[in-house]
Amino acid sequence: MKKISKKIKTSDTILGADAEFEGNMKFFGTFTIEGTFKGTIRGEGTVIVACDGNVRADIYASDVIIYGKVYGTVFAENRICVCNSAMIFGDIEAPVIQTERGAFIKGKCNTRKVDKPNEEELAIIDTVPQDDDNYYQIHNG
Repeated sequence: MKKISKKIKTSDTILGADAEFEGNMKFFGTFTIEGTFKGTIRGEGTVIVACDGNVRADIYASDVIIYGKVYGTVFAENRICVCNSAMIFGDIEAPVIQTERGAFIKGKCNTRKVDKPNEEELAIIDTVPQDDDNYYQIHNG
């Protein structure tokens, strides 16, 4: 079967301060949560939980930056940054974990390599830029 290739541009997705979402989110690029999110978050890119963000979900991403509250397990392929206003109730795991003075974590912190989510959960994404640094190749099939 022939693979169909299409280019997608990285995107910024924002869940606004007055918004609530319940379900499974798959993203590519940056996903910023200013409101309330319940479910599962999986993607290639950065998850940012803003100061007023309230997340009750397991998070799997390349990088995670937390300013608000997270109830769940956080896995990052590269790094987790826990800012001074952050409150995490759950385990976190990444090769690099940065914590600022004042951050609160109730759970285990593991610094080790985290495997990417499997192909069934995400499309196969080649992270080598093609013609333009902002475009990446996706293969379906």
